[in-house]
Amino acid sequence: MAIDPQQAAFAAAMKAAIESGDDEVSVTTPDGTPMRIIKSPEPGVRARIEATSGDSGSVVSILWEPADTRPPGYPEDLPFIPNVPGSTSTITGQKRSRTQVQWFGIEDLDAAVERLVAESLADGWEHTRIQPSTPAPTRMITLERGSEGRTITVVAGTGFAMISLSDS
Repeated sequence: MAIDPQQAAFAAAMKAAIESGDDEVSVTTPDGTPMRIIKSPEPGVRARIEATSGDSGSVVSILWEPADTRPPGYPEDLPFIPNVPGSTSTITGQKRSRTQVQWFGIEDLDAAVERLVAESLADGWEHTRIQPSTPAPTRMITLERGSEGRTITVVAGTGFAMISLSDS
């Protein structure tokens, strides 16, 4: 598969921005959206990334440092996995906003998934199903609470493990 030159250039610009010594850096996405990266804006936060696409909405991503306890500012309505780096991305549209969480470099995926499901159940979510996906070892767990849905997606491979949680 060929790499899109615009995406490759953007990835290089993002990497350079994050690695630069500047506390705040601006970059532009391939579609022309301005993006601002603020490094270490508060304790426990590696970076805050803000993108605004005019009237249609915005995205704010926060890269969280690993911590023993839920850091200040971490969304209270979302589960937390201690001592694992993660990110929250809040997408704000014209009608509503939603937040997705991702955790990376998880050593014990099964224990982390059990924790996420347990926290969700304690918060009133009902477990609906575990759906293996292709290719293995990806899997999805879905939960419901009233008219809301929650999906926990687990992706693992050699040297890589990630869990994503999103509400809809």
